[in-house]
Amino acid sequence: MKQPRPHPLMSLLSLMSLSGRLGLALTLASQAAALQGSLGPPVAPPENPMTLAKARLGRALFWDEQLSTLDTMACATCHLPEAGGADPRTMQDLPGSTYIGWDRTLGTEDDTHSSPGIAGHTSDLHLSFKKQTELGPQLTIRNTPMVFDAAYAPILLLDGKATADFIDPMTGQVISPVGAALESQAIIPYSDQKEMSFFERPVPDVIADVRASAPLALAENVPADLAAWIAGRSYDELFEEAFGSPGLDIVRIGQAVATYERTLVTHDQIPFDAYLDGDVNALTAEERAGYDVFLARGCVTCHPGAIMSDHEFRNIGLDGPYDDVGREFITGMATDHGRFRTPTLRNLALTAPYFHDGSALTIEDAVEFFDVGGRHAAPNKDPLIVPLGMSALEKSRLVAFLGRPLTDPRAANFEGPYERLGLYSESARRPQIYGAGTAGSQGETPRMWAIEPTRLGRTINVGVSRATPGAPAALLVSPEADVLGSPFQGATLHVRLGPGASSYRIQVASPGFGEGSQSLRLMLPDTPALAGTSLFAQWLIFDPHPGGRLAASPAVRMLLIH
Repeated sequence: MKQPRPHPLMSLLSLMSLSGRLGLALTLASQAAALQGSLGPPVAPPENPMTLAKARLGRALFWDEQLSTLDTMACATCHLPEAGGADPRTMQDLPGSTYIGWDRTLGTEDDTHSSPGIAGHTSDLHLSFKKQTELGPQLTIRNTPMVFDAAYAPILLLDGKATADFIDPMTGQVISPVGAALESQAIIPYSDQKEMSFFERPVPDVIADVRASAPLALAENVPADLAAWIAGRSYDELFEEAFGSPGLDIVRIGQAVATYERTLVTHDQIPFDAYLDGDVNALTAEERAGYDVFLARGCVTCHPGAIMSDHEFRNIGLDGPYDDVGREFITGMATDHGRFRTPTLRNLALTAPYFHDGSALTIEDAVEFFDVGGRHAAPNKDPLIVPLGMSALEKSRLVAFLGRPLTDPRAANFEGPYERLGLYSESARRPQIYGAGTAGSQGETPRMWAIEPTRLGRTINVGVSRATPGAPAALLVSPEADVLGSPFQGATLHVRLGPGASSYRIQVASPGFGEGSQSLRLMLPDTPALAGTSLFAQWLIFDPHPGGRLAASPAVRMLLIH
């Protein structure tokens, strides 16, 4: 396997900087060659040529949580380098990753394991109650697909919603007629009601949010080259440099993000690439035997060549008749029911869990699924999905081939184009919930919600759920760390109001309007001297039931930042 290049982005740019119809022809030719075993760098559509400045702009946009309506989600939140550009949060054993299936009953076979997205909220940014997730992050309906090597796919998303033609959603103008699935996909999350927005955030609002954000103001560990390029400039200024003229619009956002994503490719970096180039020692004897199983058992039919995908849509017998409709949601055709796009197997070992519902936790689980011929029958189940009857030795060899030989080591090590930035949502600066709270007369302990960045001069939501519906409630807020007991030991906690403290009285929502939840939006003081200090808050619920008692939520510590 070749050693990582010292400047991978520049190397890619030198290979990708093609223009005109020749560039388009090479795009299609490279995709065709990939199915035959040769995988070169991806080529951008001629309407969006690769440049270093545009890739840097796209990288900033990709990692910027401020571009979501609550400042809590970035593209990178669900597409992390260490997970091959997928989302490790979707594992079944992690709390908050199980989405209620199409039968609307939690705990049944059609539940999916998917990425937490943005919290439900109204157009005026107040948190809204959702039955399964309360006031917290909503769950998307499908396991997050990997973004690495997405540049080679002629159509994107599991159901193919992101097509090869890139269309300006504001004007309906076709910007790129072919080869632009990345551009089409890149703008979808900004208005998606579960990913980065409330329902169908208008495009002008997306633009306004980008323009109002200081680039990567919430991020940590910004690489030196990216920080030096941004150099305190606004997004308007960055867009002007990247595109050579003033203008910040949704088309350019999509083109910049797509340009960055075209650098997230693993061509000629995995051991299997070297093996295809003739280096038989790139794989161990066991891994070569596993590749023989891969060929003999027909896996190669759907996962051919170096890209290891034919990009077709298939029903593999994963879902029952009332589960996820898949491609049918896009085409409206019953013959597409339960069909999903064949993923690439490159970096497979990093991207667990597997399948669109996240039901296979390991590569072994996925191999077992195909060995038994799928889980369900369906009229349009792909005829290739049949019981294989592999031996235990065949399975272990196949698993060995699907692991190290297909893994780009730069991803796990955050090297080359996969250099990591730190997100606010995973940092110690985010609000910290602590303490155990006190249950009310119904035996339920109110739950505290505070998830947004606590920036001076901004407003944030502080919410409560699982409270007695219709009960009076008070939010106690204090700048003092005046707490009885040790706050991070899980003991029942009460905040004692100190100098400068405030209280806010509201009514908890009545039944049918949140089932005992409420959200209060607070303005944080615009006082720079307070940066680095903390606010403490706790909900008190005045239980109106006979024999009622004062219930209390756990408390929250909110570190104030610029």
